[in-house]
Amino acid sequence: MGPDRPVAIQMAAEVAASSLGVDNLPDRVAALAGGMIYSVACDQQAVRLPLIAGALVATLKLGTPCVLLTPSDGGMFLRKARLAGFSLDAAVRDGALALFQTPLDIGKAIFRMGVETFVQQLQFSIPSRGVFVAMDSADPLFMLSDPRASEEAAQQYLHWASSHQHTLLATFAPAAAAPRDYLTLRHIAENFAGFAIARPTDGGAVLEIRHWFGAQGANPRESFMLRSRQSGVLSVRSAPTPDDELPPVDAVIFVRSAMDVTPAARSSWHEAESIADAVDAARRSEAATLVLPFDRPADYQTLCRAIVTVRAMRRPCLRVLIRERRVRLRAGQMLTLMRLGASAILPLDVSDAAVRRMVDSLRGTRFTRPYEMDAQQVDEDTNGLLARQPDSVRGFCEAIEGLLAAADGFDIETSLVRVRFPDGQMANRARSARRFGRDLVAFLQGDTAWFFFFGCPAASIPNVLQRFFRAPLDPLNCQIEQEPDRMLECLSGMRRSVTA
Repeated sequence: MGPDRPVAIQMAAEVAASSLGVDNLPDRVAALAGGMIYSVACDQQAVRLPLIAGALVATLKLGTPCVLLTPSDGGMFLRKARLAGFSLDAAVRDGALALFQTPLDIGKAIFRMGVETFVQQLQFSIPSRGVFVAMDSADPLFMLSDPRASEEAAQQYLHWASSHQHTLLATFAPAAAAPRDYLTLRHIAENFAGFAIARPTDGGAVLEIRHWFGAQGANPRESFMLRSRQSGVLSVRSAPTPDDELPPVDAVIFVRSAMDVTPAARSSWHEAESIADAVDAARRSEAATLVLPFDRPADYQTLCRAIVTVRAMRRPCLRVLIRERRVRLRAGQMLTLMRLGASAILPLDVSDAAVRRMVDSLRGTRFTRPYEMDAQQVDEDTNGLLARQPDSVRGFCEAIEGLLAAADGFDIETSLVRVRFPDGQMANRARSARRFGRDLVAFLQGDTAWFFFFGCPAASIPNVLQRFFRAPLDPLNCQIEQEPDRMLECLSGMRRSVTA
């Protein structure tokens, strides 16, 4: 790792003055505290680079020296930044911004030398205190591919930032095919001052704050719609002005079978014969709530297509409610519908009155949650993993990690259960358990059976296991884990037992 050119970084104040640099982002989020680490996960360079460049420009304006570590060529990064509307060339020439290009094998180098040695070398290149350090594609710098090494690296960076009052902004781009890397990031980010996810959307991006402790205090979980200005600079979509008010007519479009009794007294409620008719009616509406039924298993794919079609209209004033009718959605199906952009899913036992209250609560609101448009891929990320029962430790671990990553951010209960059979009895029943369980991944390893329950309430698991094995299980031979971190530790132990 070497700088593009010699630089002389000026001494900074004890506490760095740093900013995330997104226009119209509230100061409580934009103002970053010194001695802290902030992280943003984003796999799209077209979103990630403007975020980093904007933070550098805003922080340089505050008089704080900056350092950038990036796997890209320094000159290419500056050219891309210019195309995105940010000019950093003068800051590099003046020494206010130092660029370091990290080699492709930096992760292996850090592993060999030790993260403590790497941090010492990094500080040697940054002789002052209170510097704003931006790390682009920091996955190898934090060694996300190795959970144990990653936790050690995070602790070293935390100690380094705190002791030198640096502000560190790290962006990560975990691959879709590597859910374990994302779960490792979520784990180590619990000790960071901030963790957010930036996802591309039509015409911009969504910045979803999971937790954020800025210079002005703690911030709750919330999302910000980002739009790219003509210059390329990302800006938070401003609050509605009097000229940008919601349309005066906020209709409700419901499929006939979605309600027990037709609400004829409500003039704003419009009945549709089918889900397709309801979607067609939404095309003619600027603001509406769609109430769509799930009557039978075949409706699932129809609902997926309907939600994708509605979200493709790019109208945030359109909301979609899915109401279970004669059958229940499986947990994997519920998660898929929510990731595609459903506003809410109403369970089978709710009444018409509860549906009307939900509709009234959504009236006049905008749908701002991030959503995805590839229904086939989203379904594969959940139901596809649940359908394929693994026959190896690696396959089992990867399936669980994929499901945990897919459910991150949604209220889906998960549990990992380990059952031992010391005398060898009942082990064969574990093989048939998958026939009885919904949203279940099962695997038999020697005298131990592993079960991953997806969407099953924790209080119901003992009864479910008793139904599997037709007898109560000895608590000494049954272990239930519900915390994702504990589950990942169990999976790591399984992997080590195979390689040992």
